[in-house]
Amino acid sequence: MSGADVEALRAMLEHFDACYACMSGADLAKAQALQREADAVMDSRMRETPITLQQAYLAMFDFLEYYCQLDPDGLGSVMGELSLAGGERPRPMSAAVFPRFVSSVVHVLEAEGGPEGYTGANLRLTPFAGGGA
Repeated sequence: MSGADVEALRAMLEHFDACYACMSGADLAKAQALQREADAVMDSRMRETPITLQQAYLAMFDFLEYYCQLDPDGLGSVMGELSLAGGERPRPMSAAVFPRFVSSVVHVLEAEGGPEGYTGANLRLTPFAGGGA
C-alpha cells in the first residue's frame, strides 16, 4: 500500500470526525451530507484498498485490542457492532465501528513502514504480581 493510500484513509477519517462533530451539534443537514460523502468514500476504499493478509490480521488485532482496553468483558458487544446489515451495501451495525477500524489499518500500515514494523501483536510477557511460595 502506498503512502498516498494511507493519506487517503487518513482523509477519510477526518471526514468521519467532521461528520460526528456535526451530529453532536445542531447542524443535522450538514451531518447527513457529510455522512453521504463518507459512505461514498467508504464504498470505494473498501474495494480498492489492497493490504496483505498479515496487515489485515494486525489491523484486526489492533482494533480488538482497542475495544478490549475500553471494556475487557465486552467482546460480545463489539462482535454485535461488527455485524453487517443493509442488504446490497452492508454496513456495520454501529456507525462508529468502521472509522475505528480504518484508524487501526492506518496505525498498522504506518508502523509497517518503519524499521520495526507493527509490534502491537507481539507476545508480551509481564512479571507475575501475585505472591508465591
